[in-house]
Amino acid sequence: MPLALFLIAAGASLLRAVDIPEVANAIAFPLNLAVVLLPLREIRSRRHHTRATNRPAR
Repeated sequence: MPLALFLIAAGASLLRAVDIPEVANAIAFPLNLAVVLLPLREIRSRRHHTRATNRPAR
């Protein structure tokens, strides 16, 4: 999913090359932000899950 979002954002950024910067700015930045935040969320979720399952029994 992050790769697909990144590729769409890269395509939107290419719109700047053909003088359509408004669309590129409106689409590319939010997608690039999602590309960064989505993996961070997944990493934190996995760390939380790993910590929760590796705790010793009481």
